[in-house]
Amino acid sequence: YLALDMVLGQTKQWQPIINYWRKFIALYPDNNRAHFEISGTYHHYKDAKKSLYHLKKAAVLGHIEAKKTYEKLLIDIKRYELIYLKKKICKI
Repeated sequence: YLALDMVLGQTKQWQPIINYWRKFIALYPDNNRAHFEISGTYHHYKDAKKSLYHLKKAAVLGHIEAKKTYEKLLIDIKRYELIYLKKKICKI
């Protein structure tokens, strides 16, 4: 699956990659690497919701890089929310 991911990814064939990872995850739902890989593919496919879902799933299942990335995203989101609130308060 990883080799196929790499080959198809070179030509940006995101949907076939997603299909293969979904089949793999159906067989091995607790495989943290598979969730991490499909998360990246969804990111390239511009589906943030599914990308974040699988990134979080990979993190919960113990994928170290996924956990670091997910935690960084949460920090960035909180930082963005604070900036937004500060701007909104200043306008009042």
